[in-house]
Amino acid sequence: PSAMGMVVYTLAAREGPDRAWETQRKLLVQATALMIAAGLVLAAAAPWLIRLLVGEPFLPTVPLFRMMLLATVGMTFSILMSSQWITRGFFLQVAAMGIVIGGLSVLGSAWLVPRHGMYGAAIAYLFTYAMSVLANGGCALWVERRWRRLRQEGPHGS
Repeated sequence: PSAMGMVVYTLAAREGPDRAWETQRKLLVQATALMIAAGLVLAAAAPWLIRLLVGEPFLPTVPLFRMMLLATVGMTFSILMSSQWITRGFFLQVAAMGIVIGGLSVLGSAWLVPRHGMYGAAIAYLFTYAMSVLANGGCALWVERRWRRLRQEGPHGS
């Protein structure tokens, strides 16, 4: 996703966010599918990988590792949608979203960690990226609707 993110930043900066969207949308779908597939493979291989990389004493972390793999979808959305937010000048909205989601993460951790330990931290982490999926998914839907409307209107508007 990071490499694709650099590609879409360059594309959006060069062509503008509306023109870049068709390619960016395809990359968003491809990257999300790829990260889901990679997450499934890593989740299945987790016991073997953890044993290989850090040893048998760390096998109890397998369920936690599997939980945290779910955040890769939110990370992918965040990385690949950031160029749409930035090139459209939505700095205030992105900053506000970051502050709200960050604050919820801190509050969630403060509440969940004392009750559930490392699983509480993982839940707060996943909540943060779930909010990212909602926010960036909302942006993607807004951009998609705008892109479709602009395509229907043609190059000179309606």
